[in-house]
Amino acid sequence: MVVKKIIFAFILFCIPFSFSRAIEYYDSSIISVENQISIDVLHIDSDSLLTNLTYSAYLAPQKGGMYNISCKDCKVVYEEQKYISGVFLGDTNRVESVFHSDVIINREINRIEKIPNYPYLNGFSDKIKNYLEYTNLSNYDINICQKTSEIIQGSSNYLEVIMKISSFVSEYIDYDTNYGNKGYTASQIFDLKKGVCGDFAVLLISMLRCSGIPARYAGGYAYSNLINDFGPHAWAEVYVPEYGWISVDSTYGQSGWLDSEHIKFDDANDSSNSKTMFFYYYGEGELSLDSSIITKAETTNKTLQKKEISASINFNTNEIKPESYFLMWIEFDEADAYIPISSAELSTTSSMDVISKNNADDYVILSPEKKIKKYYIIKMDDVEIEENYYQTHSFSFYMPLLGNISGEINVSNDGEYFSLLDVRDLIEFETTEISSLKSDITIENVTYENKILSLVELQNTGNMIVPEAEILLEIDGNKIKKIERDILVSETRKVTIENETSLGAHNVSIIVKYGSNLIQKNFLVNAVSKPEIYFVYDYLKEAKEGEKINITLNITNKNKTNLTKLEVVFNENVLTFYPETDNLEIILESPQLSSENNKFNLKIDYFDDYLKKSTEEEIIEVYAKSEDILSIIINLIKELLNRISSLF
Repeated sequence: MVVKKIIFAFILFCIPFSFSRAIEYYDSSIISVENQISIDVLHIDSDSLLTNLTYSAYLAPQKGGMYNISCKDCKVVYEEQKYISGVFLGDTNRVESVFHSDVIINREINRIEKIPNYPYLNGFSDKIKNYLEYTNLSNYDINICQKTSEIIQGSSNYLEVIMKISSFVSEYIDYDTNYGNKGYTASQIFDLKKGVCGDFAVLLISMLRCSGIPARYAGGYAYSNLINDFGPHAWAEVYVPEYGWISVDSTYGQSGWLDSEHIKFDDANDSSNSKTMFFYYYGEGELSLDSSIITKAETTNKTLQKKEISASINFNTNEIKPESYFLMWIEFDEADAYIPISSAELSTTSSMDVISKNNADDYVILSPEKKIKKYYIIKMDDVEIEENYYQTHSFSFYMPLLGNISGEINVSNDGEYFSLLDVRDLIEFETTEISSLKSDITIENVTYENKILSLVELQNTGNMIVPEAEILLEIDGNKIKKIERDILVSETRKVTIENETSLGAHNVSIIVKYGSNLIQKNFLVNAVSKPEIYFVYDYLKEAKEGEKINITLNITNKNKTNLTKLEVVFNENVLTFYPETDNLEIILESPQLSSENNKFNLKIDYFDDYLKKSTEEEIIEVYAKSEDILSIIINLIKELLNRISSLF
């Protein structure tokens, strides 16, 4: 029986979406999901027979309570969040199966009891560390990491870093279906600035990994307000220590929360690993399979969202002059936990310009400890107003879980005037800048060939780019200086410094300076002559097939340095010697020789006083002569006669 498999990438194309305050979000939705699988069987040989087909497919939503799971013409087993279906088929040209499930999906709201500090220095488990590794698509790119460092500089809040990066990706990439289903890398997406949902997720994951935050790719279906239907969709999930995974959908502007019409089927380290597998078995002959999956989803019932949070609009004054700046802020009441929410939208009249926003453009992290303020600096146009009259200008602020809140400000010739500087001075900034550089300095205390090799590992453990670090290497009073610039947030940079010196003991000092900080380590390094050996071997040249031969190996200590130990590896046997002289003779026995060329690996490891190891290797070739038939018969007769004579 022959076993083969084909792989079907789940995410084919992303549906379009437009953020709007008119969208109604729901606390929960009941969604009917149907996956229609069609497989055409091509019988290359007339006697080919398809005996069994197994789907290992992500065809069931991973989140939400599931019920009424059914499958037409197939057997269903639900295992590790996958449907596994086995079907006995026989001689057929087409296989069709339908998986159906009704699923209840609740809106995701992340209530996090404790926000980790950033950078997070406590480490992750080995399983979570996998999601810090770059992949073929979410690849490492120095330009991406530099941009990431610029965005997150000064952030000491782990959730804030996530939201800043997500906000950047949402604004940076133009949604364009012409760039869909291309399999672009993060580097290509960063250069193109265009893409669809999978591209948003790939770039987001790459930037998060640059910042030292684990992230993974999530694939499924979601509802689009532009096509009024469900379609394939992708987003990211980000790991928060002591909490777990939170959803971040930069395409939909849903970071830190997710609406109830996102259906997740799969997650993986990379979009290229988000797959559905088909295994098929056949007997005689040859055949191949061509598969397709059509997914349909429909919301059959939903519950409108409740107002989860409360907030108010505030101003630094009630009445301003035309062309004046003023400060507006949204003040959120205390929450029951830390809740990250994106998709904030401020609407103003056409006579006003929003000059700047702090706390990033479109997110808020609610706090259980205090009221959170989100500031906007706004400039009023030079509107014409008659004396003793005023105009009223209104605002509207929208955020999911909050809904719409409104406020208004009056404009008159008798109002107050504020400059941009006046308004900026009123903002309460809470940025905590942490400049921290960890260094790990290693030097071997014994070195060969009159060279001292120093390895300095610089790790930026703060939340600011380190503009410059100076490494000063001093050997017996002689100094070498090296400058490393722009060490990015979360970057680990390895710097190697090589310096020639003379034989003997040397005092070595390495100093790392950055800003007003200084790290110093001192070493005593011995520069010694590298031991060298010379070896020759000899053996019987008239070897015959089936014989074992002795190989004489002579090893000479070439430069008379002290050799404390020798290990000779021959024919997988290890022989250990502790030489007392500069010459050593060793007899090695070969295995039975085969006809013609025989090749044996010889390896010699030798150690000096400091247990530093050096290695020499060679392949020994031995030619064995095959005996002719007459010689074999004569030798057998001789052996038989010898045995007979021994009996008398």
